[in-house]
Amino acid sequence: METIHLKSADPLSQAMLRSAALNGVELIWERAEKLQPQDGFLRLGLSCPYDCLLGPCRIDPFGQGADKGICGLDRDSMVAATLYRLCHRGLLETLNIVPAAARDLENTCPVKVKDLANQVLGSHGLPPLSGSSLLDTVLRTAQGPMNHEKLLLGALHLSLLNLVLAGSSQRGEHPGFGACSAGYGVINGDSACIGFCGTPSPELVRALHRQTVGAQTETAHLVALGAWIPGDGGYLPLACSSGASELLLSSGAVNLVVAGLDADPALFQLCRRLNIPAVTGTAEASAMEILQTACSRHKQSSRPQLFSDVPPARDFTVHSSGKSPSGLVSRKQSGRVGLICGSDMPHMTMGKISQELSAALNNDGMILGGWGDACWWIMNHEQDPSFVAFDPLTGPLLAVLDLVEAGGFDRLDGICYTGLKRCREFATALGLAFLGCRVSIAVPIPILGSREVCRSLSEKLRVSGGELVHFDHPAETEELTAWFANR
Repeated sequence: METIHLKSADPLSQAMLRSAALNGVELIWERAEKLQPQDGFLRLGLSCPYDCLLGPCRIDPFGQGADKGICGLDRDSMVAATLYRLCHRGLLETLNIVPAAARDLENTCPVKVKDLANQVLGSHGLPPLSGSSLLDTVLRTAQGPMNHEKLLLGALHLSLLNLVLAGSSQRGEHPGFGACSAGYGVINGDSACIGFCGTPSPELVRALHRQTVGAQTETAHLVALGAWIPGDGGYLPLACSSGASELLLSSGAVNLVVAGLDADPALFQLCRRLNIPAVTGTAEASAMEILQTACSRHKQSSRPQLFSDVPPARDFTVHSSGKSPSGLVSRKQSGRVGLICGSDMPHMTMGKISQELSAALNNDGMILGGWGDACWWIMNHEQDPSFVAFDPLTGPLLAVLDLVEAGGFDRLDGICYTGLKRCREFATALGLAFLGCRVSIAVPIPILGSREVCRSLSEKLRVSGGELVHFDHPAETEELTAWFANR
């Protein structure tokens, strides 16, 4: 109980943590603590990422044990292969959630971004953006005699394809932007509360929205549990960040959960533990049945006392495609630009870095924007009313397009990821750096096992003017603020 303030910077989250502890509910923090210390070989990139059955193979970071895998893979190639497989997995994750039409990169990618990307790819002897290059790269197997230089180039190619593919897709049916609201206040109300997580079926989201909006009978309100989910004309209200989704469920404020792709297994386990109905969110599910189940559950329970004095949610606009300018930056506008993004991490105080970093950069007069959990924490606490919110999937490329339209990356002081959860987040961060952006990641990434890979990666990013800074420890706000200042 004495470590609650180290788990979350939000007072209401801390109150929910106390309630969960009193009720004996295990959450993400307890699981993370039980797993310590985590595998140091994986953290350094020295545990072979290939799926052969000879291993697992690990290389001694101190040079006193194994210096090659059973197949002969050496230290540098093993670390580079780890980087490659992270980017490969990230691109597959993106392919799994974007519509098939977005894969036509020749026609979906904005012209100025495509020209910049092809220029960067050409400077490294890589093929230009195309649907065929996307397929060829995804199917390519990075096994065999490939050295670390070729593996690094492959990883960078994958990362850029991931960035462009995700950013060129259309989110929802809105023309580039949509209304949203953030904060625990979105769960308030006398009706049943249906929470969405992962990437549920868009058809089901629309069907439930039609059933609940404007209904004359008893109904429910829809909220997102850490996932940015397009609805009719906007986005579902964001009740919490992804790291706090289990915490909110443990409070009893959500009457039913709809889970789609990417939903964590722990959410299903917690729903069973707390007797909260959960459905998988497929197109076959009946919206009316879901609504009836949620309302029935709501009648049997009451809204937790914890939420009696929750302030109203913060309303804002989410920008999701290049069809509408975001207002982040323009040729007529002056000032430096900073982007804050990333996911919650259980070993870091949730919300602390994003809020502190936003406040520090805002005091310096910087134009700020961002996406993901970091954006939720900033919006929830109104650190910066002018903060520009982007969709986590399409927003990174849209921010790049805004900067290119305004004359390039000269005004960008940096893009800071306060945390990473999924491989596609890492692939996006690397793709931004490869395209020419300054990027920092506040958590360690698995490449520190090879100085040669770190050096070679930095040199390749420098060709396009990009930079990727990472730490061998969870970074503090002061370190990230200093990085922004030392442009």
